Amino acid sequence: MAYVESQRGSLVVSRPDEISILAQRYAMLRTQALNPEETRDLLDELLGDP
Repeated sequence: MAYVESQRGSLVVSRPDEISILAQRYAMLRTQALNPEETRDLLDELLGDP
């Protein structure tokens, strides 16, 4: 089971093929996300902090 929420509403997904697609998309987002230290450094840079 997967739960998807957006600005237009929410959806519960139970089909294994659709869950697989959602899991792949989530995994792709996780690999592209910055770790906490990189996030802090980026925010410092954007805010102009040394």
